Amino acid sequence: MDYMQLTRAQIVFIGGVGLALFFLVVYIGGFLPCPFKANCRPLSIQKELTVWGVFDDSGVWDEAFDQFSNEYQVQIDYKKIPIDEYEKEVIDALASDAGPDVVYLQNSWLPKFKDKLIPFSDKSMSIVDFRSQFMDVVETDFVSDGEIFALPLFLDTLALYYNKDTFNEAGITRPPKTWEEFQEDVKKITRIDATGDVRKSGAAMGAARNINRSTDIVTLLMLQLGARMVDLENNEAKFANIISTDEESFSPGLRALEFYTDFANPLKSTYTWNDTQDYSIDAFYAGKTAMMINYSHHIQTIRDKSPSLNFGIAPVPQPKGQTRIVNYPNYWGLGVTKKGCDDPNLCFEFIKYLTDQGGAQVYSMNTHRPVARRDLVDWQKGDPDIGVFAQQGLTAKSWWQIDNVAIEQIFADMIDKVVKDGEAPGKAVGDAQEQVSLLMTKESSPFFGF
Repeated sequence: MDYMQLTRAQIVFIGGVGLALFFLVVYIGGFLPCPFKANCRPLSIQKELTVWGVFDDSGVWDEAFDQFSNEYQVQIDYKKIPIDEYEKEVIDALASDAGPDVVYLQNSWLPKFKDKLIPFSDKSMSIVDFRSQFMDVVETDFVSDGEIFALPLFLDTLALYYNKDTFNEAGITRPPKTWEEFQEDVKKITRIDATGDVRKSGAAMGAARNINRSTDIVTLLMLQLGARMVDLENNEAKFANIISTDEESFSPGLRALEFYTDFANPLKSTYTWNDTQDYSIDAFYAGKTAMMINYSHHIQTIRDKSPSLNFGIAPVPQPKGQTRIVNYPNYWGLGVTKKGCDDPNLCFEFIKYLTDQGGAQVYSMNTHRPVARRDLVDWQKGDPDIGVFAQQGLTAKSWWQIDNVAIEQIFADMIDKVVKDGEAPGKAVGDAQEQVSLLMTKESSPFFGF
């Protein structure tokens, strides 16, 4: 055929046939299986996952969410909620059957949320694999009755922040490794004027309300001294009870409380803090106190407030002569909700995808948080900022808390009774133990049955 000699009518006819074929292919293509289409998302298997979190902006997850979405043909919707509102919003949503599929879970929340979560199936994550991948403390926090309820995103611990310039001026060559050395350094640095006012604080220790994470520090001391915080059945608090060693019998809870509050007692040689001091983080970045105990996320807080501050981070002190190292954690994981997730296996795969070696490594690089996976500690331990925190995760120890918010209030009141009211530490710690035990009954806990 001589295409140059086609009539106008023939050209119009051929064009019409071609256009019809094009639309037919497009129509049929909508029913082709995914292997025959690029980036397809068939309506028959299209799903949606909703994720609620705190701290992390959506940009932290963009790459991981996109990859999972393409691989599993699922749309992922992420909602960041302010930390002060997060727990209540999750509780309200779950109570109204409108909860998300996947939630961030703080490491002490399992007692409050267990009945609202779906445990991982053995096929999705066996307890053997769980133990081989994550730090020991994660089992304490996220496993109950042999069932896994969450996987950790990271694992933070309390560490020692210290002002290098202040240490140099005081002739202190290295950060303290034991609490006894810590006390001696406090004495060398603290300056008290003739009126009894603290002009230079050696450490932010001793009070409750103006020291960030004061109750965590006291709990750390109790655990380091060997306290059993609750009984094996999680029915009763035990931290004020007497324990016996080869050398002595004593109450770890009482000794920890006395040690801590002595730093706020003007009659003690370690006096260095009181309720008139600035908030501990503010005092540290302003150079008004030489040491504070805190978590890794305040590294950036300090740098933002005082870019020129010359500070270092060291492992948290341990009791002298102690052979067992104990650190205290604070971290978040991911769990699957009963009321939100219609496809638990997909939700499990999603969480595993984010917390496997590759996903956890990317998350740590994006957030600069210490890892929770054993196989990433060596990768991160050389980091000058968070290497200390990553290594401490291996020796972190936690405990079962029926209501972490209520317990934090009880511990803060316990400290105040000694420091402000002059109550005997033995009575204060005994009362606190009784109050925590009362929380551990079903009738007294406000979260049962929500």
